[in-house]
Amino acid sequence: REDGPLATLARRVVIRDNTFSFIRDNTIEPEFGALDWWIVNNRFQDCYKTFSLDQEFTGFLYIIGNHGWFTVRPGPPCDEHASGELMKLSTRPRCEGPSYALHNSWFLRGPIAKKALLPGLVHRNNAILACAGDPPDSPWCTPCPRQPAFFGKLKTPGAEWPALGIEFADDVVRHTHYPDKLRAEGYPVSGLRADPMFADPAGGNFAIDAESPCRDRAAPVALQLVDGTTRPLHRPHVGAWQGAGEENDDPFGHLVPKAGADLGDGPGVPTS
Repeated sequence: REDGPLATLARRVVIRDNTFSFIRDNTIEPEFGALDWWIVNNRFQDCYKTFSLDQEFTGFLYIIGNHGWFTVRPGPPCDEHASGELMKLSTRPRCEGPSYALHNSWFLRGPIAKKALLPGLVHRNNAILACAGDPPDSPWCTPCPRQPAFFGKLKTPGAEWPALGIEFADDVVRHTHYPDKLRAEGYPVSGLRADPMFADPAGGNFAIDAESPCRDRAAPVALQLVDGTTRPLHRPHVGAWQGAGEENDDPFGHLVPKAGADLGDGPGVPTS
């Protein structure tokens, strides 16, 4: 129940500085609800579905500064059901606030989302490299037999995005559908179609080349917090990598609430 004892467990969760590898299911999956979750500076290798956010209620989610890549097809050899997706989303949750996917870097072999987009999803300043498809003479069960779709058959028409608070902007994406074909299909995405120029995405190295179009391109974002305040976020580069040196090992860690910090007087867990 949304007003039961489990409701308090869904609030203020921090998932930070972890490596998740070879997970053949949903990697981050709040089963009941998620309010004020921080998913920051994690690494996801060969995970089938990275985020499953189709719970009963949600809001104030912060997916920031993560990396993800693939090296193999998940599951049994040549499994037909092996494409996965980055975000398993639903229009079902009752949204108490926005959800942010910012400054992440992805090397993907599946779509961003297949069925729906979360109301209130703000997707900005991400660097995305979609696999282009293996050579035609490769066996069909190679890691990337074809370029994945950017979106699946979404139940969230682009015409509804403004009213739902959905934004896809300021990303750098190498995908043949981005952004022109997506816009022609009615999705109001904006950003740059270009290779992010990651150093070695298949090896999990998402540093960007000196000539990368991600450099000095990121737009400022004002994060709405659960207590009703806002916090500015403006790092220079699109994607997770923000420069070499120890000071950039965790460039978004300063955003994460400290352990024991007051939960504030935000909307709280829904009770009706």
